[in-house]
Amino acid sequence: MRWQSRTVAGVAALLALLGSATSTAHAAGGSLTIPSVGVHAAPLIRVGTRQGQVVVPHDVRRVGWWRGSQPLGAKAGSSLLVGHVADGHGRPGALSRLGRVRRGDRVRVVWHGRVRWWRVTRISYTARTRELPARVWRRSGGRTLNLVTCAHRVVYPNGYYHYRDNLTVTAVPAENRHS
Repeated sequence: MRWQSRTVAGVAALLALLGSATSTAHAAGGSLTIPSVGVHAAPLIRVGTRQGQVVVPHDVRRVGWWRGSQPLGAKAGSSLLVGHVADGHGRPGALSRLGRVRRGDRVRVVWHGRVRWWRVTRISYTARTRELPARVWRRSGGRTLNLVTCAHRVVYPNGYYHYRDNLTVTAVPAENRHS
């Protein structure tokens, strides 16, 4: 999966290649939960870039928090979480159910013991041949969380498949809960 951005804070356009990049992830530090679609405590790890590409975790059960995006406690800008919808054999990945999310659904992020709730406000699809929306890469402006994975699987008669689009789910801070 390729994701391109516009220049962000002086950084050249970024690409993410889902599935073929090796992770440069660090130790796990949190989890992602989306109760409405059954995503329960998917492990979150920090990921970086390699050769201009955002690195998606090699382990499809994990979600990567791109270290070039805003941290959990930031007051402005976007945090970018990336993950697989499936592995190379079609087995579900951490974000396999992201396509079922609806506006108003709640997302829970835990990072090093700190809990933050988010409310989904936008769901969009972008052809893999196009750049992701600029809002995904923002370092200023309103506070958002963006979750990105593949969408719209195309299967060929020989069993080979690819994904036609990228799915971006955007959420804004919601009131915190105690869980």
